[in-house]
Amino acid sequence: MKKIFISQPMENLSAEQIKKDRQEIVDAVAIEYGKGAECVWNKFDFDKDISPLKVLSNDLDLLDTVTAVFFAHGWENSKRCKIEHNVAKAYGIEILCD
Repeated sequence: MKKIFISQPMENLSAEQIKKDRQEIVDAVAIEYGKGAECVWNKFDFDKDISPLKVLSNDLDLLDTVTAVFFAHGWENSKRCKIEHNVAKAYGIEILCD
């Protein structure tokens, strides 16, 4: 079973928009890669003030547990997503792009 990390831009988005976008991404991944694919992402409550470095740190921990990373539309404009992309590439984690 494929375990896929979802990397999505979150800068300047509300918690509601992040959650809405994420659900659309998870639905698209399920269609593209099969219902058996497990999607993972950070579980922070974005209604609270969370440091971007805290989010990145958590994301890097999750990258160690997955077989692939799905980079959502706009990832190339996000500092955090670009770092995640570089890490996935450097460590041979399969890269899936929107």
